[in-house]
Amino acid sequence: MFLVGKGIPPHITSLPETVLQTPFGQMLRPQLDRAMRTVTQAPVASPTAVNTQANVVQSALANAATNGTGTSAPTTTTKPQTQPPPPTKHRHSGLSLPLFTALPTTPHTYTSIPPLPKLVAKMGPPFSTSPATTSALDFLTARQSSTSTSAPVPLPDLPALSTLLRSAPTALPLPTLFAGLDLFRLLLIDSRISGFFAEEASLRTVATLLLHARDVQADEAAMKLDGAEKLVLVAMKVACNLFTSPLMVTSLFASGNERVLEGIVALAARGAASGAGEGMAGIKAAVAMLAVNIATASNRYLPDRPHAHSTTATHLPPPTLSTDHAIELAASLIESIGTETNPDVIKNMAIALGRLVYGKSEEEVGELGDVCLAMEAGTAVEGKAGKEGMGKEEEDLVREIGSVLLEEGLVVGW
Repeated sequence: MFLVGKGIPPHITSLPETVLQTPFGQMLRPQLDRAMRTVTQAPVASPTAVNTQANVVQSALANAATNGTGTSAPTTTTKPQTQPPPPTKHRHSGLSLPLFTALPTTPHTYTSIPPLPKLVAKMGPPFSTSPATTSALDFLTARQSSTSTSAPVPLPDLPALSTLLRSAPTALPLPTLFAGLDLFRLLLIDSRISGFFAEEASLRTVATLLLHARDVQADEAAMKLDGAEKLVLVAMKVACNLFTSPLMVTSLFASGNERVLEGIVALAARGAASGAGEGMAGIKAAVAMLAVNIATASNRYLPDRPHAHSTTATHLPPPTLSTDHAIELAASLIESIGTETNPDVIKNMAIALGRLVYGKSEEEVGELGDVCLAMEAGTAVEGKAGKEGMGKEEEDLVREIGSVLLEEGLVVGW
């Protein structure tokens, strides 16, 4: 542009940032980061970072268009990419944690599909006969029968669905409210739909449904009513499925959405502290998996955490769980694991506790480390190794987390 005496127009120089702020751009960000990492580590620098990034974005957009995804989020699963290793130097680098560090970091999800007509029928009219419900049912039915080579299933009427779902706590009686949340759980499996709800102001649909379930759970009298336990269980399954979308995770941990994340942590913490009873076994299992998802998403030292390796200036900060939330979740897990008998629940609770502290410096762990030491988290976890029904590998993992990470790891220095 020096030949005409003008600079590059702002709408051109800001194009990469503009694209990256869209739902589609957020879905592409991990691929862009890998491409940019190659460029920034090359021996010869590119002419300008802006032009390089714009070319990368343009190439990604062209590739998406070729695959028929248009401007919506990708609907096909990409082949796993080799992620760079986590930071090689952190608080627990010197500890022997081969089983713990080899664990996958993919989130726990609930993807089973019940008979859809029966699910919708449980809601009753006018909710079950709403055009928005019909569009959701048609979408889920078509998605069930689609294959990897099929054309993308057209999305249902998402704005209408948002309005309908937000009306569920008042439109549906408590005994059938769980069915409305279960419909939401199924819709969240599709990344395009999850992306839509992630971009809503204040996560309003997610907030309305999960915070209502949290309030029911906190009301001792309400929890004795028919349908209350089912509602809390399905709400936890919904919360688990939120973590399948990188864009949704970013929104959950974003400034301004604290009350939603607080509600999810409260669901998990109260669920962990709940006593025995009909339906509580399922709730405890969901608690353990939700706790793993929360701890995994907020730990940048684990493998496959893209936030730990970004080289682009526009990359969002890594999700961070507040100290208060971490303490609330950890304390409930430590108390619960002491009386838990299900081997799978014990294992997942131990993993969640480990990921809440793993790799973090004394300053990052803060009061959480003091609470874990005071409550003897290591002893509580290690004492569960070898529980009846637990396999040898699970036993070794639980013992490793308890005796190494939650005991030695909480006092070890750099």
